[in-house]
Amino acid sequence: MKKLRAGVIGAGAMGKHHARIYSEMQGAELVGVADVDERTSSEVAAEYNTETFTDYERLLKNDLDAVSIAVPTTLHKDIALKAANYGVHMLIEKPIAESLKSADAIIDAATITATGGVAHADHLEQSLEIWEGEDVREVEIEKQEPLKNELEHFMHAIVNDEEPSSTGEEGKYALYVAISAIEPYEKGENIRLNLN
Repeated sequence: MKKLRAGVIGAGAMGKHHARIYSEMQGAELVGVADVDERTSSEVAAEYNTETFTDYERLLKNDLDAVSIAVPTTLHKDIALKAANYGVHMLIEKPIAESLKSADAIIDAATITATGGVAHADHLEQSLEIWEGEDVREVEIEKQEPLKNELEHFMHAIVNDEEPSSTGEEGKYALYVAISAIEPYEKGENIRLNLN
């Protein structure tokens, strides 16, 4: 089976984990790591035997299938739009963007539609419930490193031309909830959401 060509933009704490897992995945080839900090990028690239870039666009030009974007949130939109322009599947570390407007721009540019239902995930217990209307079902999952599971699912969706379980719309909604909660929380008021 052809290995998917993966890259990582952002070589900080999370980006380093993405690089590690891609380098360990049988179905992936870690093509490179990009970071504006040349020393950081070089250290991570050397540790996982891949190429280093200080210009993330040079990495995107390397015929990538997938890229993890693990940079400061304010940079997500610009990098995601470039990745979409190159036709690269992207996994963006949360939150998806710094604003709902930026989240919309990413979603519009990207390979996204949402589906019905709600998933309730407990990351500490590594349990998952799916709520669809009145039905609630528990999904049995093998307990593994969460980021490894996330990246394996991301790569599987690319190989099988499937929509990933977490879409840009869901990332935008999570951002909306967080933004909507800040001011009422600080004032000690109830949080009200407009779902329209």
